[in-house]
Amino acid sequence: MLLRVADLTRYLGDRVVLLAAHQARSRLYAELLRMLREQASPTDPSAIVSPPSVTALATIISTGRSNASKCLKDLSDHGIIERDSENKLLRILEPEALELLLEEAERGNADAD
Repeated sequence: MLLRVADLTRYLGDRVVLLAAHQARSRLYAELLRMLREQASPTDPSAIVSPPSVTALATIISTGRSNASKCLKDLSDHGIIERDSENKLLRILEPEALELLLEEAERGNADAD
């Protein structure tokens, strides 16, 4: 029970820091990586099964739907993700590239401080 509370506290603390300190694009990158770690398909480790809708994802990262949609489209255009609405999958084709984008965005935020 205490381990569960500690895990939840750690998770919520990370969420607060993420939402407070980063731009929407960075929050999206971090959320996609988190979903990949926690919700990856056992048969396809690059696939997130039943990902949230764009509207739900925008709510999770505290931004507007249009901004979340534009960021997802940019990632898709660069071959980093692939959205498969027919099979209700979101594939992270290049997780290393997504991690690099997150690191660059975080460095940019640190430089701005």
